[in-house]
Amino acid sequence: MITVNKVILVGNVGNTPDMIITNDVVQVAEFYLATTTSGTFDAWHRVILRGHLAPVADGISQGDQVYIEGRLHYGTYEKDGVTVKIAEIHAHEIMLVSGSLVPLPPGYSRPPLGDTHHHKE
Repeated sequence: MITVNKVILVGNVGNTPDMIITNDVVQVAEFYLATTTSGTFDAWHRVILRGHLAPVADGISQGDQVYIEGRLHYGTYEKDGVTVKIAEIHAHEIMLVSGSLVPLPPGYSRPPLGDTHHHKE
């Protein structure tokens, strides 16, 4: 059986991306992306860039229109004793809508089409 978990979004970056270093020393960048339907605000989407892709967030700014490819990830966290459910887009590709790819960190190349992992050169 074949399954697919792929999300494609085009929207505007809603905040300056936040950089986080996790307990296992993995860089994570997160930001919110606003999408619209027929010019009317539709939804905010939490976008996550992990590992070597996280520094790419330095190349985007609030208000930039970007194309995101990734996978949908569900999780939970506790707040004031209540379990909160979340949905995130774990991105593996990001492109400014003007057509230029957001630069990857030195030493990394883009994967072949259909491959969801970035490769070190």
